[in-house]
Amino acid sequence: FVGGSARILAAADLFASPDDFYLIDVRPETEYQGPGHLIGTHSYAPGDSLKLNGELATLPMDMTIAVYGNTGELSAQVASYLSLIGYDAYSITWGLGGMAVSALETARASSLSYGNPMTISNVPRLA
Repeated sequence: FVGGSARILAAADLFASPDDFYLIDVRPETEYQGPGHLIGTHSYAPGDSLKLNGELATLPMDMTIAVYGNTGELSAQVASYLSLIGYDAYSITWGLGGMAVSALETARASSLSYGNPMTISNVPRLA
């Protein structure tokens, strides 16, 4: 938590080393289940689940936490809260929307550089 704002993690950095992060999806359970979530993500419902007497104790203190939602607004609030209470937490820039844009930019740059058809690889998949 620096200067009153959440620490931000670019989607490309998450894609480069996804195993370095404990991923949290803060969307409602109905959105987590369908249309889906990134494989390896843990669902923490907005509100009650991250209270001091709730599921907060299930978060690892020895891993960097990457939080995402749909747009990045709620995840920035959650990441700020987690940072304030001692976790190494980041909000993924622009949430799922930012991840989609990052994946497309990476695929486009790769296909232009090598003259290949555009494909998306090395991106976490939905479960």
